[in-house]
Amino acid sequence: MGKLTVWRDLGEYDTALHFLDSLDRQLTMYRPVAVEKFGLLMASEQHEQALAFARELIASAPHDIDYCRFAIAAATALGQDDEAMNLCLAYLDNNPEDVNAHTMVAEQYWAVGEMDKADEAAARAIALDSVAIKAYLIKARILLAEGNVDSVKTVYSWLLTKNEYVDEALSGLVEITLEHGGDYREAMNLANRALQVDNDNPVNLARLGRVHYAAGRYDNARSTYEHGLKVVPDDAELHYYAGVNYIKLEENKKAREHLNKAIKLGLRDDLKQEANRLLTSL
Repeated sequence: MGKLTVWRDLGEYDTALHFLDSLDRQLTMYRPVAVEKFGLLMASEQHEQALAFARELIASAPHDIDYCRFAIAAATALGQDDEAMNLCLAYLDNNPEDVNAHTMVAEQYWAVGEMDKADEAAARAIALDSVAIKAYLIKARILLAEGNVDSVKTVYSWLLTKNEYVDEALSGLVEITLEHGGDYREAMNLANRALQVDNDNPVNLARLGRVHYAAGRYDNARSTYEHGLKVVPDDAELHYYAGVNYIKLEENKKAREHLNKAIKLGLRDDLKQEANRLLTSL
């Protein structure tokens, strides 16, 4: 495994895969080796081979949900959404009492925009486990898509009484406050808690900065963005929000630097349009 780690870190995926292919098949089906091989196939964008290998793994261990998820990831990478759904449903047929199977089906229906079926699958998961956190998160996504913000807040708040570090619930409540207004002090507490889950996550860092900005705490926002950019120096959105914040601080030179950097790094289209507008106004 040591050689595989070195080759993977160096990006020498073909060398690592050639080595694995030289091994006895039974050894490559051993779970740690199988996981490594699948990861290498995906990293080298050999998605068809990854799907075929994942199918072999499923055949050898039909109750291992991770192997099903491997196959779904490969099928999705190939643009085969129907195949991904078939894999989900086949796993569920073999594991009808598995809460995670129902949740996985719900996630897949959500991914392809079939909200009613996603809702039904999530409900079946919850019927099997009244504290099926992932299923409730899917319910919350559906409610949010329907514009039922108050119900979403209720779901997220309830989930946080069961586990105070559910990242999607924490970030979801912060985003609701940013979009609709509310208690910014509480939003800061939630954003900081999300960072306790993953303190190097650029999205969480940007979100905390955005809360400080919305509350008019521009110096605090600057400190957050500066820290974030030390951790993740090439994150486009951190540069964008830092630039917006520097405008409020009337530091236009820094604002231009960060906004231009954000665009150069591939800022998403809606923010790119706003960045260009702001640059024109400076």
